[in-house]
Amino acid sequence: MSKFFLSTDSTADLYQEEINALGCGFLPLTIAIERGGETKFLPDNFQTQQEYIDFFEMLKDKNNNVSTSKNNTEIHREYFESLAKAGHMDVLHFTISYGLANTLDNAEQAAEMVREQYPDFNLKVVESCTTTVGQGMLVRIAAKLRDEGKTLDEAYNYVQEIKHRIQHFIMVDDLFHLKKGGRVSGAAAAIGTMLQIKVVITFDKE
Repeated sequence: MSKFFLSTDSTADLYQEEINALGCGFLPLTIAIERGGETKFLPDNFQTQQEYIDFFEMLKDKNNNVSTSKNNTEIHREYFESLAKAGHMDVLHFTISYGLANTLDNAEQAAEMVREQYPDFNLKVVESCTTTVGQGMLVRIAAKLRDEGKTLDEAYNYVQEIKHRIQHFIMVDDLFHLKKGGRVSGAAAAIGTMLQIKVVITFDKE
């Protein structure tokens, strides 16, 4: 029995070494860095830990306005088509939580478009209900199931069930980014910073 192909977007925050070791497809998001009226774009495909460190150090500079953009339907279509051309007909693909971006819809629409040319292309999208290390954990679990010989449907059903058991607790040291993202008001950010309040963010199962 042929194994299904495993794939994820870059919000899983897996280093390139591990992506290669897992035999996993990888679709990077795009990072936009605006400074002084100029914007530059780079793919979210850091290769080393040092690149992550440099990126987060750059975020501390309040003159940099940094955001990520979700992958649209066309980006997904091109990527999925490349998988189909390579002969990967059974694919399990992971996306960021729907509560953060509706990447799930774009991925499913793109898969339908690819099926018009490759009718046997069978892609199942797992909306991870999480992001970063939580999504990376689900990818690792799916890789283990694949290597144990589980089918695409078996792996999909399993991760769909266990994803609701993952709980994040994120302690935020700097309220500046929460203000920029609209999570807290300017006044709350100023007062919270002055009082050195550490905000704890949690994800619920939705």
